[in-house]
Amino acid sequence: MLGSIHTEMTALLEDRGSPLYARVTDRMTLDHWDFATLFQVFADQGVTEPGDWLTLWGLFESVPKFYRDCAYQGVFAPNTTTLPGSPSTGMRAVEALFFSASAPLVEEAGTWFMRELRGASVSILRLLSQQQPCSHQQLSEAYIQSFGDAKTFASYLPVLIDRYRLVERQLPVLAPVNGSRQARYRISDNFLAAWLAAIEPGVQAARVQPLARALAITADRLANHEGLVFERMVRKLMAEASRRAVGDFALTDIVTDYWNRPRDAQRLIEIDIVAINETDKVVRFGSCKRSETKHTSEALDKTAQHIQDFLTTATGKRLNLETAVGRARVGCDGVRWQG
Repeated sequence: MLGSIHTEMTALLEDRGSPLYARVTDRMTLDHWDFATLFQVFADQGVTEPGDWLTLWGLFESVPKFYRDCAYQGVFAPNTTTLPGSPSTGMRAVEALFFSASAPLVEEAGTWFMRELRGASVSILRLLSQQQPCSHQQLSEAYIQSFGDAKTFASYLPVLIDRYRLVERQLPVLAPVNGSRQARYRISDNFLAAWLAAIEPGVQAARVQPLARALAITADRLANHEGLVFERMVRKLMAEASRRAVGDFALTDIVTDYWNRPRDAQRLIEIDIVAINETDKVVRFGSCKRSETKHTSEALDKTAQHIQDFLTTATGKRLNLETAVGRARVGCDGVRWQG
């Protein structure tokens, strides 16, 4: 429930002056489609390219309404264009839903979230979209530098996290929930993050530039956005596979990542995937990149070094690993295993 409906329901049920205050008896959470359902939709609609899966999920996650909009706008219709450089299904969706004369989302995207938030909340989201994920200090400094009001930032960030759930506070693997200074923040909703980081700048550019140029700007920005959401997609896919007892890795904890706060002689450590199976005493590390070509030998060696450095940290030693773990090559073009 978004926009004004959400605001009105909150006023009815949560405001102390409301006649229905404290009368809630049950809560029901409606989640998105799971990946099994989403991939079946892709198969039914002839969307076969993994790159398109990532673009569409990076924009719409698994919200049925958005895929209905795609169908109504003809995004899934057979593409008869065979010329080199013809747009992918993902970019056809972007053009139809945000740039065409009948684009159904261009107005809604700017109002669903923003109309209800406004002010400092919108400013925090815009700053976060430009540098996520980032630490509390980085986000606070950027806000103070832009607006010069530390109290407003301290007041509105918890609201975005706890009430609206538009920002999530992430912790590295095995970090304590409370008191950890390693937390990083990111926009939790793909649609909102994509709008702020990529779609909105393209829509604004289309007002004064040719459509082809505006779409090129959007595509470049979406590529950066997809690099971030790809990691999230892989982690969610691993969790769902474990729940369904498919695949080759049964999880005993939520898949997460690891990063440190290097000081003095310490080196920066960044690991995209840390999946734990405590039952079998196995940990799987992964490196996610949007393009398979980015998984060069140098990149894989760097990931392996980060894993070895991680195993020397206090957190890594808690895992008590006896052997090194094989390296995974994962790209939206496919999956390759090495080691």
